[in-house]
Amino acid sequence: MATKLNQHKRIAEYIRLHGSISEYDAHCIGIMKLSARLTEMKRLGYPLKGTWVNGRNEFGTYRYKRYTLEEEA
Repeated sequence: MATKLNQHKRIAEYIRLHGSISEYDAHCIGIMKLSARLTEMKRLGYPLKGTWVNGRNEFGTYRYKRYTLEEEA
């Protein structure tokens, strides 16, 4: 469990520094199962929000999700 909590901290810090995180970003910082960590973080009370983004590369277009921490009122 300690490793998961460290990953939660890394994800939250990445979002604070960069504004959002994607699956690719998570892999770059050593987190292989972003969806599992986000589910755990939501259960712990983190205010996470996912938004679909359209991307384009040499093979065509694709969609992926970027996750942000919602501002608390």
